[in-house]
Amino acid sequence: SSSSSSSSSSSSSSSSPLCFIIALFTLPTQISIMLPYGVFGLPIPFRQRIVSVVGKPIPVQKTPNPSRELVAEYQKKLETAIREMYESHKHEIGQS
Repeated sequence: SSSSSSSSSSSSSSSSPLCFIIALFTLPTQISIMLPYGVFGLPIPFRQRIVSVVGKPIPVQKTPNPSRELVAEYQKKLETAIREMYESHKHEIGQS
């Protein structure tokens, strides 16, 4: 599936006029073009607000050979905790 997605993305990007112009220059010269992006056109990223959320610990007992059911139980607890954290903090990241 990854090969089909890469071929479809390359065919759609090659139809762009900008990609065509860049390809005209880069293929014969073997020099890559970097389009400026960031602060003052430099490769310095724009400032972004980062929101980090840490949830309460999930108590887990150490088991040498856990069964699939036990692993599934802890995965379900983790999924539930992540969903609860998202629902309680989504307004902080602009989600409603």
